[in-house]
Amino acid sequence: MNTINNIRREINNCPFSATFDSDTYDIVFSPELIYKNSANKSTYQMRNLLRHPNYTEEETFYTFYEGVMKKKDAPIFQENMIRYDLIVVWPGLILDEYKKTSGHYHCKIPGQEISYPEIYEVMQGSALFILQRCNTYGEIVEVFAVRGNPGDKLVIPPEYGHATINIGNEPLIFADLVSSKASNIYGQIGENHGMSYYVLKDNNRGLRLINNPAYHNVGEIKLTDISENPALGIWNDKPLYLEFVNNPSLFEYLNMPANYLDKFIKF
Repeated sequence: MNTINNIRREINNCPFSATFDSDTYDIVFSPELIYKNSANKSTYQMRNLLRHPNYTEEETFYTFYEGVMKKKDAPIFQENMIRYDLIVVWPGLILDEYKKTSGHYHCKIPGQEISYPEIYEVMQGSALFILQRCNTYGEIVEVFAVRGNPGDKLVIPPEYGHATINIGNEPLIFADLVSSKASNIYGQIGENHGMSYYVLKDNNRGLRLINNPAYHNVGEIKLTDISENPALGIWNDKPLYLEFVNNPSLFEYLNMPANYLDKFIKF
Protein backbone atom coordinates (compact mmCIF):
# COMPACT_ATOMS: atom_id res chain seq x y z
CA MET A 1 0.00 0.00 0.00
CA ASN A 2 1.34 3.43 -0.90
CA THR A 3 1.45 6.08 1.79
CA ILE A 4 1.44 9.74 0.88
CA ASN A 5 3.37 11.88 3.35
CA ASN A 6 2.39 15.50 2.81
CA ILE A 7 5.05 18.01 3.76
CA ARG A 8 4.18 20.80 6.16
CA ARG A 9 5.95 24.11 5.71
CA GLU A 10 6.25 27.04 8.08
CA ILE A 11 4.39 30.15 6.96
CA ASN A 12 6.96 32.84 6.31
CA ASN A 13 6.68 36.14 8.20
CA CYS A 14 3.94 34.71 10.41
CA PRO A 15 3.77 36.21 13.95
CA PHE A 16 2.82 32.87 15.52
CA SER A 17 3.43 29.17 14.91
CA ALA A 18 1.49 27.91 11.90
CA THR A 19 2.25 25.60 8.98
CA PHE A 20 0.58 24.78 5.70
CA ASP A 21 0.29 21.50 3.83
CA SER A 22 2.42 21.56 0.68
CA ASP A 23 -0.27 19.72 -1.33
CA THR A 24 -3.61 20.94 0.03
CA TYR A 25 -2.39 24.33 1.31
CA ASP A 26 -4.47 23.79 4.46
CA ILE A 27 -3.15 25.71 7.46
CA VAL A 28 -2.45 23.87 10.71
CA PHE A 29 -2.38 26.07 13.80
CA SER A 30 -0.51 25.45 17.04
CA PRO A 31 -2.59 24.68 20.17
CA GLU A 32 -2.25 28.26 21.43
CA LEU A 33 -4.31 29.52 18.49
CA ILE A 34 -8.03 29.58 17.85
CA TYR A 35 -10.18 30.68 14.92
CA LYS A 36 -13.90 31.10 14.37
CA ASN A 37 -14.33 29.15 11.13
CA SER A 38 -12.85 28.43 7.72
CA ALA A 39 -14.21 28.07 4.21
CA ASN A 40 -13.04 27.39 0.66
CA LYS A 41 -14.13 29.07 -2.54
CA SER A 42 -13.94 26.92 -5.65
CA THR A 43 -14.85 27.15 -9.32
CA TYR A 44 -18.56 26.74 -8.56
CA GLN A 45 -18.63 29.93 -6.42
CA MET A 46 -16.14 31.86 -8.56
CA ARG A 47 -17.30 31.05 -12.10
CA ASN A 48 -19.46 34.17 -12.47
CA LEU A 49 -16.45 36.35 -11.57
CA LEU A 50 -14.07 34.94 -14.15
CA ARG A 51 -13.02 36.19 -17.56
CA HIS A 52 -13.95 32.69 -18.76
CA PRO A 53 -17.25 31.95 -16.96
CA ASN A 54 -17.76 28.72 -18.89
CA TYR A 55 -14.75 27.14 -17.24
CA THR A 56 -16.01 23.93 -15.62
CA GLU A 57 -13.08 22.17 -13.95
CA GLU A 58 -13.77 22.21 -10.23
CA GLU A 59 -10.75 23.44 -8.25
CA THR A 60 -10.01 25.54 -5.18
CA PHE A 61 -9.28 29.24 -5.54
CA TYR A 62 -8.72 30.22 -1.92
CA THR A 63 -9.29 29.33 1.71
CA PHE A 64 -10.35 31.85 4.35
CA TYR A 65 -9.67 31.46 8.11
CA GLU A 66 -11.77 33.90 10.11
CA GLY A 67 -10.95 35.28 13.55
CA VAL A 68 -7.48 33.83 14.04
CA MET A 69 -5.86 34.74 17.36
CA LYS A 70 -3.92 33.48 20.31
CA LYS A 71 -6.30 32.39 23.06
CA LYS A 72 -4.77 34.88 25.48
CA ASP A 73 -5.39 37.76 23.05
CA ALA A 74 -9.12 37.14 22.63
CA PRO A 75 -10.13 39.92 25.10
CA ILE A 76 -8.08 42.49 23.15
CA PHE A 77 -9.83 41.66 19.89
CA GLN A 78 -13.27 41.57 21.50
CA GLU A 79 -12.87 44.85 23.39
CA ASN A 80 -11.65 46.70 20.30
CA MET A 81 -14.13 45.05 17.89
CA ILE A 82 -11.34 43.94 15.55
CA ARG A 83 -10.89 40.69 13.62
CA TYR A 84 -7.72 39.10 12.23
CA ASP A 85 -8.02 36.61 9.37
CA LEU A 86 -5.69 34.52 7.22
CA ILE A 87 -6.29 33.82 3.53
CA VAL A 88 -4.51 31.35 1.25
CA VAL A 89 -4.89 31.97 -2.51
CA TRP A 90 -3.86 28.97 -4.59
CA PRO A 91 -1.38 29.40 -7.43
CA GLY A 92 -2.50 28.65 -10.95
CA LEU A 93 -4.41 29.90 -13.95
CA ILE A 94 -7.95 29.64 -15.23
CA LEU A 95 -6.87 29.44 -18.85
CA ASP A 96 -4.98 32.77 -18.95
CA GLU A 97 -6.37 34.43 -15.79
CA TYR A 98 -4.56 34.23 -12.46
CA LYS A 99 -6.47 32.79 -9.51
CA LYS A 100 -7.97 35.41 -7.23
CA THR A 101 -10.38 36.18 -4.41
CA SER A 102 -13.94 37.14 -5.27
CA GLY A 103 -13.55 40.81 -4.39
CA HIS A 104 -15.94 42.98 -2.35
CA TYR A 105 -16.75 46.38 -0.93
CA HIS A 106 -17.49 47.03 2.75
CA CYS A 107 -20.74 48.20 4.28
CA LYS A 108 -21.26 51.78 5.39
CA ILE A 109 -20.58 52.63 9.02
CA PRO A 110 -23.94 53.17 10.76
CA GLY A 111 -24.93 56.83 10.62
CA GLN A 112 -22.07 57.73 8.27
CA GLU A 113 -21.51 57.97 4.53
CA ILE A 114 -18.21 56.08 4.44
CA SER A 115 -17.40 52.39 4.63
CA TYR A 116 -15.01 50.48 6.86
CA PRO A 117 -11.34 50.35 5.85
CA GLU A 118 -9.14 47.25 6.08
CA ILE A 119 -5.45 46.30 6.25
CA TYR A 120 -3.80 43.51 4.28
CA GLU A 121 -0.39 42.02 5.12
CA VAL A 122 1.48 39.76 2.70
CA MET A 123 3.25 36.90 4.48
CA GLN A 124 4.50 34.91 1.53
CA GLY A 125 4.01 34.79 -2.20
CA SER A 126 3.39 37.51 -4.79
CA ALA A 127 0.17 39.51 -4.74
CA LEU A 128 -1.52 42.02 -6.97
CA PHE A 129 -4.36 43.91 -5.31
CA ILE A 130 -7.02 45.51 -7.50
CA LEU A 131 -8.74 48.46 -5.82
CA GLN A 132 -11.57 50.44 -7.38
CA ARG A 133 -13.75 53.33 -6.27
CA CYS A 134 -17.08 54.25 -7.80
CA ASN A 135 -19.30 57.33 -7.68
CA THR A 136 -22.91 57.50 -6.53
CA TYR A 137 -24.01 56.26 -9.97
CA GLY A 138 -21.89 53.12 -9.69
CA GLU A 139 -19.38 54.32 -12.28
CA ILE A 140 -15.73 53.48 -11.62
CA VAL A 141 -13.80 56.73 -11.13
CA GLU A 142 -10.49 55.33 -9.91
CA VAL A 143 -8.74 51.96 -10.14
CA PHE A 144 -5.34 50.80 -8.92
CA ALA A 145 -3.25 47.65 -9.29
CA VAL A 146 -0.99 47.46 -6.23
CA ARG A 147 1.94 45.04 -6.09
CA GLY A 148 2.45 43.24 -2.78
CA ASN A 149 5.52 41.32 -1.62
CA PRO A 150 6.29 39.55 1.69
CA GLY A 151 6.20 42.04 4.55
CA ASP A 152 4.13 44.61 2.66
CA LYS A 153 1.04 46.02 4.35
CA LEU A 154 -1.72 47.67 2.38
CA VAL A 155 -4.26 49.98 4.01
CA ILE A 156 -7.44 49.85 1.96
CA PRO A 157 -9.21 53.21 2.41
CA PRO A 158 -12.95 53.55 2.88
CA GLU A 159 -15.06 53.23 -0.27
CA TYR A 160 -12.65 51.05 -2.25
CA GLY A 161 -13.69 47.66 -3.58
CA HIS A 162 -10.79 45.23 -3.51
CA ALA A 163 -9.71 41.80 -4.74
CA THR A 164 -6.46 39.86 -4.38
CA ILE A 165 -4.72 38.01 -7.20
CA ASN A 166 -1.96 35.42 -6.80
CA ILE A 167 0.53 36.29 -9.57
CA GLY A 168 3.22 33.88 -8.34
CA ASN A 169 3.97 30.18 -8.54
CA GLU A 170 3.44 29.38 -4.86
CA PRO A 171 0.51 29.82 -2.47
CA LEU A 172 -0.14 33.45 -1.61
CA ILE A 173 -0.73 33.74 2.14
CA PHE A 174 -1.85 37.05 3.57
CA ALA A 175 -3.59 38.40 6.66
CA ASP A 176 -6.22 41.06 7.13
CA LEU A 177 -7.15 43.25 10.06
CA VAL A 178 -10.65 44.72 9.95
CA SER A 179 -13.51 45.84 12.16
CA SER A 180 -15.61 42.94 13.41
CA LYS A 181 -18.64 45.09 12.50
CA ALA A 182 -17.67 45.28 8.82
CA SER A 183 -19.61 43.11 6.39
CA ASN A 184 -18.83 42.47 2.74
CA ILE A 185 -20.91 43.73 -0.18
CA TYR A 186 -20.58 41.80 -3.44
CA GLY A 187 -23.37 43.37 -5.52
CA GLN A 188 -21.59 45.48 -8.14
CA ILE A 189 -18.71 43.02 -8.50
CA GLY A 190 -21.01 40.02 -8.87
CA GLU A 191 -23.31 41.79 -11.30
CA ASN A 192 -20.36 42.78 -13.51
CA HIS A 193 -18.58 39.41 -13.46
CA GLY A 194 -15.64 40.54 -11.35
CA MET A 195 -13.60 43.66 -10.78
CA SER A 196 -13.17 46.29 -13.48
CA TYR A 197 -9.88 44.71 -14.62
CA TYR A 198 -8.82 41.10 -15.13
CA VAL A 199 -5.22 40.05 -14.43
CA LEU A 200 -3.83 37.70 -17.06
CA LYS A 201 -0.55 35.87 -17.51
CA ASP A 202 1.61 37.24 -20.31
CA ASN A 203 4.58 35.12 -21.34
CA ASN A 204 6.50 38.20 -22.46
CA ARG A 205 5.61 40.80 -19.84
CA GLY A 206 4.73 38.56 -16.89
CA LEU A 207 1.17 39.83 -16.55
CA ARG A 208 -1.37 41.83 -18.46
CA LEU A 209 -4.26 43.95 -17.16
CA ILE A 210 -7.35 44.09 -19.37
CA ASN A 211 -10.59 45.95 -18.84
CA ASN A 212 -13.69 43.96 -17.90
CA PRO A 213 -16.16 44.85 -20.70
CA ALA A 214 -19.11 44.77 -18.28
CA TYR A 215 -17.85 48.12 -16.92
CA HIS A 216 -18.14 51.21 -19.09
CA ASN A 217 -15.97 54.34 -19.23
CA VAL A 218 -13.35 52.99 -16.83
CA GLY A 219 -10.15 54.99 -16.84
CA GLU A 220 -6.66 53.60 -17.18
CA ILE A 221 -5.55 51.47 -14.27
CA LYS A 222 -2.64 52.81 -12.20
CA LEU A 223 0.08 50.26 -11.38
CA THR A 224 1.87 51.06 -8.11
CA ASP A 225 3.70 49.67 -5.08
CA ILE A 226 2.84 49.78 -1.38
CA SER A 227 4.26 52.53 0.82
CA GLU A 228 4.74 52.50 4.57
CA ASN A 229 2.26 54.62 6.54
CA PRO A 230 3.53 55.18 10.12
CA ALA A 231 0.62 57.55 10.82
CA LEU A 232 -1.66 54.50 10.67
CA GLY A 233 0.70 52.07 12.42
CA ILE A 234 2.06 50.57 9.21
CA TRP A 235 5.73 49.58 9.10
CA ASN A 236 7.02 46.83 6.84
CA ASP A 237 9.33 45.39 9.50
CA LYS A 238 6.64 45.09 12.20
CA PRO A 239 4.09 42.23 12.05
CA LEU A 240 0.54 43.55 11.93
CA TYR A 241 -0.77 41.11 14.55
CA LEU A 242 1.86 42.11 17.11
CA GLU A 243 1.42 45.82 16.43
CA PHE A 244 -2.29 45.50 17.10
CA VAL A 245 -2.16 43.45 20.31
CA ASN A 246 0.63 45.66 21.69
CA ASN A 247 -1.05 48.95 20.80
CA PRO A 248 -4.70 48.46 19.80
CA SER A 249 -5.59 52.14 20.13
CA LEU A 250 -3.33 52.84 17.14
CA PHE A 251 -5.87 51.02 14.97
CA GLU A 252 -9.05 52.74 16.11
CA TYR A 253 -9.37 54.10 12.57
CA LEU A 254 -10.61 50.67 11.50
CA ASN A 255 -13.83 51.47 13.37
CA MET A 256 -13.72 55.29 13.15
CA PRO A 257 -12.09 56.19 9.83
CA ALA A 258 -13.81 59.58 9.58
CA ASN A 259 -11.31 60.97 12.10
CA TYR A 260 -8.37 59.81 9.97
CA LEU A 261 -9.33 60.55 6.37
CA ASP A 262 -6.28 62.77 5.87
CA LYS A 263 -3.99 59.88 6.88
CA PHE A 264 -5.07 57.44 4.18
CA ILE A 265 -2.58 57.52 1.31
CA LYS A 266 -2.85 56.24 -2.24
CA PHE A 267 -0.62 53.23 -1.66
